[in-house]
Amino acid sequence: MLIELRKVKSGSTLILISDFLGVDESTSGLLQALVSQHEVNAIWIHDQTETDEWKPGTYPVQIEIQSIALDTSQPLVADLLLQQQQNHRHKVESLMGQFNIPLHSISCNEAITTQLYSILKN
Repeated sequence: MLIELRKVKSGSTLILISDFLGVDESTSGLLQALVSQHEVNAIWIHDQTETDEWKPGTYPVQIEIQSIALDTSQPLVADLLLQQQQNHRHKVESLMGQFNIPLHSISCNEAITTQLYSILKN
């Protein structure tokens, strides 16, 4: 999360739009600094592979420079994927909850403009 706070006027409304995959130990400090002077909202942008159960099958996955086949018809693989999805969502929800930051969700598998408009009009 790269934000130059000195360029943001105190009291501004900030909207963080992210997949939050880079959330780490330093994120709490950054969020604390933001909420101390601004109204902050968060939008978690994701696709179905991050939220829905994967259909049984073999999926090519690129990890750094290595390509592997992920076989989700194997119960252990499917369970690990589901656990990973749940852990990430819980991490994001907990972090935003810690700072009372409203968290909204946008799926890349639906019309993004419509979802964004719905969030922003409220």
